[in-house]
Amino acid sequence: MTHNAYTYEAYGVHTDVLKKTTLPIPEIGEGDVLIKVQASAINPVDFKIMEGFIKDWPQSFPIIPGWDVAGTIEKTNSKDFQVGDEVFSYTRPAFDMTEEHPECSSEAIGTLDGTHAGYVAVKAWKVAKKPNSASIEEAAAVPLAALTAYQALHDKAGISEGKTVLIVAASGGVGSYAVGLAKEAGATVIGTCSARNFDYVKGLGASDVRDYNEEDYLKGIEADIV
Repeated sequence: MTHNAYTYEAYGVHTDVLKKTTLPIPEIGEGDVLIKVQASAINPVDFKIMEGFIKDWPQSFPIIPGWDVAGTIEKTNSKDFQVGDEVFSYTRPAFDMTEEHPECSSEAIGTLDGTHAGYVAVKAWKVAKKPNSASIEEAAAVPLAALTAYQALHDKAGISEGKTVLIVAASGGVGSYAVGLAKEAGATVIGTCSARNFDYVKGLGASDVRDYNEEDYLKGIEADIV
């Protein structure tokens, strides 16, 4: 069985190197699931890898770009998922997480992890069931941006109730999630964005919003976390 995928076999801009190809549908191993892709997201890291700016990460051609995906379980070797479950996933190879996941030590960027394809095989621990409140397309936009915001606030900054957090570019992909996550943690949130996005950022939970186009827009701000 085969599926369609977008791949590239040399570094370069997407208009020069990206092409539609036909590949075998991935096989799943122990603890894996096969996701039938219904939506996938594009992030800046996809282009950085494609254009050769991150060659230190293990990778080999051909490469299917994309790590954010949402779809349905087509096959499963995990007790946590059943065929037909609607799920979303961050499929990035976990070559740098071998302490927690030694089974991923050989993972590398290539054709097995990319989400701009008909199917993707992934370790079940990288997958979550899609909330009923989110569409497939919305779920596909969550993983990378939301994880980046969560890790920055909780793993790096140690956010806690009562702290004041300044979030730069609060209307962007990562910033939008950071506002909501910081608010949920009990922090006071100050965001920066353009004036046209004030209502959006306030609606996410920011108590103060500043226009970064204004002179001295940070005047008077005292924040525990930036």
